[in-house]
Amino acid sequence: MTYVIQAFTLTALAVVLASPALFLAWKRERPVVFRRFSVGAVSLGVAGALVRLSSDVLVDRCRSAGNTGCLDIGSVGFQVFLFSVYTLVGLAAAYRLLRS
Repeated sequence: MTYVIQAFTLTALAVVLASPALFLAWKRERPVVFRRFSVGAVSLGVAGALVRLSSDVLVDRCRSAGNTGCLDIGSVGFQVFLFSVYTLVGLAAAYRLLRS
């Protein structure tokens, strides 16, 4: 259940980050661009939750092997990378929509 909540939260964050592109696509009546960023937000939210799930499984397996210093910081960095790229693509699309 925690990962479903995280998927919804990350999807909402992705929608907020892509809001300039979504708003301009809606205002300029470009349904393909709007749909593409909506599907991208949902995909990014699900991917972020799956990365978190795999990170938790990795840490649990490390601890079950008897290790005490198990920590996976790569999942957070990967999520930051995904959302940064998504934000940059959204801002570039918003700029192209604004100039057209």
